[in-house]
Amino acid sequence: MSFVLKHQQFTIYHSTKQDGNMGYDFDDEKVVSENRLKFLKKNNIVGPIREIINCHSSNVALISTDDEDKCFYNVPELITDNESIITGIDGLLTFDQIAICGITGDCIPLAVWEPESNLHGLVHIGLLGGLNGIINSLQQLLTYFSIDPAKVRYYIGPSITVKNYNISKSGVWRQIGEKARNNIPDIDRFIQIKNGEMFFDTKKFVFERLLNIASQPENIISFDYCTAEKDSLFYSHYYLINNNLPNARFITLIK
Repeated sequence: MSFVLKHQQFTIYHSTKQDGNMGYDFDDEKVVSENRLKFLKKNNIVGPIREIINCHSSNVALISTDDEDKCFYNVPELITDNESIITGIDGLLTFDQIAICGITGDCIPLAVWEPESNLHGLVHIGLLGGLNGIINSLQQLLTYFSIDPAKVRYYIGPSITVKNYNISKSGVWRQIGEKARNNIPDIDRFIQIKNGEMFFDTKKFVFERLLNIASQPENIISFDYCTAEKDSLFYSHYYLINNNLPNARFITLIK
């Protein structure tokens, strides 16, 4: 079964493990395509759909049915060996009747909508994109299109929680950790130390960064559900890799 939430005129859909793997990088292309089609058909999702291609960048774009994209780039400070974090787009928003979807497996699928203007979309936020300021890029987009940030609604979807997110074992953290702790004054507020190892609270980080762009706490819904548990409804990269299981991803869509 799928996991569906209705908020005002927008609906957010998550696939679950029962829907099968939704990530082309982790399965036969035909199988994934069939899983996706079944998911769309089961939830009666029709019309144009645009998908975020995850790059772990800090950039977002406003898209339209005319394929005229307006991109908002945020120069990353925490460079890794992945060059696509500079030019990639990890957030898609639109005023048009376009469904926006993204694939995740521990990162945050952040659904965004503003009822009066019909602005809606999705932002993929992992550790790297979050620390590099993708919320700042989102703020630039809202400002450019004269969207009152106090009227914007957010939904922080299912992702890994601080209980399981051991960044001491993260290759990305080994590349960026020292500079992150030097450049981000409040970063230690989001790190818990347990048995000498560091665990990062991405959900808390995103929640507080949203508050910093003049959002209201009551306009932020956080689904405090950890993907990285054995009995999770959703696929988790962290859990699957650490248990030598085939990798997989789930899809989030807002329409």
